[in-house]
Amino acid sequence: MFCLIFTAVCALLTLGMIDTASRVTGHYAYEDISRTLFGPRAAVVVQIVIIVMLAGSCVIFVILYGDLFVTPMKHLLPENIPSWVVSERFIMAVCCVLVYPLCLLKDMHALRLERRR
Repeated sequence: MFCLIFTAVCALLTLGMIDTASRVTGHYAYEDISRTLFGPRAAVVVQIVIIVMLAGSCVIFVILYGDLFVTPMKHLLPENIPSWVVSERFIMAVCCVLVYPLCLLKDMHALRLERRR
């Protein structure tokens, strides 16, 4: 319980510091804030940290999808289907193939909904 409270307090203090730095610098992106406060080398370090964190998040999601979809796939698909189709590795590979194109986008503008008049 102590670790949970300690982590929550640290997160709250960190958010307060980021908010203050954003107000002082007038920037809203981590990279811009770090470049203004600490120079261009810090901006590169922040970019690397963000990339590592996001890559780790993607790996965790793929693992979770593989674990969570095996049981429903076994029940939804016919029993005579090959066992490799409902294996964790195959499901994770399918998730990677479906998510990979989204990783190549520079921004999410291409995913916006078209407004029809």
